[in-house]
Amino acid sequence: MFVVASAISHLAASTRKQAEIARLQERQANAMHGLSRQLASVRGVDNVLQVAVRYIAEIFDCRVVVLLPEGKSKLEAVAGDVSSVFQKDVVKEINFAQSAYNTGRMTGWGIEQASVTEILYVPLRAAHSTLGVLALRPDDSARLLPAERLHLLESLAKQVALSLEVEYVFANGVCEGSSATS
Repeated sequence: MFVVASAISHLAASTRKQAEIARLQERQANAMHGLSRQLASVRGVDNVLQVAVRYIAEIFDCRVVVLLPEGKSKLEAVAGDVSSVFQKDVVKEINFAQSAYNTGRMTGWGIEQASVTEILYVPLRAAHSTLGVLALRPDDSARLLPAERLHLLESLAKQVALSLEVEYVFANGVCEGSSATS
């Protein structure tokens, strides 16, 4: 009797876990589809960036700034409310963003064990280059993003980067991350 009860309990737990995974995958697919639909409806780098900032801020309950390179590689905030994201040492935070841009890897809040910043920096990686960086300041810095949410964020950042790449192609005839106008 105990073995049967234990087996049923294990199966029930397994079913609950599979249902939770299915719900998470559905939410992620809906988020991806929603951003894709919104990005497809706008033209111009500024509009793409405004959609990205608004959408990602809503999905992740945070404040967002987009930084794009000015000239060769120096990053400059071009979309979002800079003062709500960079509240303290702006130079230090720009250096973190520059690191994410140069390495093409996320850094900051929730990524490193003892992160010295409350901001998460997500590179906007396109097919052949990194076009910029998303900087996210959570409304609750004590709350960490689970790995699944980080993967979703990375996927959304790739969608934004691809939209930017398309805008650069239309504006310049070639893909260049150094122009933020259209």
